[in-house]
Parts: sequence; C-alpha cells; structure tokens
Amino acid sequence: MAGDLNLDVLKVNENKFITEYVDSLFAHGFLQVITWPTRICPTSATLIDHLLTTNLSNSQLSYIICSHISDHFPLLHVYDLDCPTPTPPPTITFRDLSDFSI
Repeated sequence: MAGDLNLDVLKVNENKFITEYVDSLFAHGFLQVITWPTRICPTSATLIDHLLTTNLSNSQLSYIICSHISDHFPLLHVYDLDCPTPTPPPTITFRDLSDFSI
C-alpha cells in the first residue's frame, strides 16, 4: 500500500497521533519500508510518503529516487513474486475400445 498521507512518521515519538497511526499499522501487520525522508526542504526533512507492506521477504527492494520533478521524491518498490512456472497437466493414456476403433 502506498500513499502521500502527510503524516511525518519520523516524528513517531513526538506526536501522539502519529504514534497511534504507526501502532495501528503494526497491529494490522503493516510495516513502513521507506525509512528516510521523502520530502526535503531547506528547513525540514519529512517522511510523509508511505510505502507499506505485510510481506517482508528477501525478494523485495525499495528505493527513494532523488529527482526534482516534484517537491516529494518518487518511490520505487520492486517485488519479486517468485511465481513458480506452471506445470502442464499430466498426460493420461488409455486404449480406445470403442466399436469404431476395433
């Protein structure tokens, strides 16, 4: 789940509403995968763009892209589903004992 929620989770210990928000996420199995500021201004740095997951497998990577296209840095999350390749159904052989075949 991702969104620009305008809640600076870097202030989790300074603001009771943010603390309750993060506690609620944890209670439902969500973890914030971005832990660095996503909006940097001359006087502040905030983490207000959230990227949440319930699956912390080793096959996922998250990035903050440093770009000036917005006042927020874009986020990129790569998740490898490790989907197994489908196996074809087994071949069933049988003898055709119909009158036509005989």
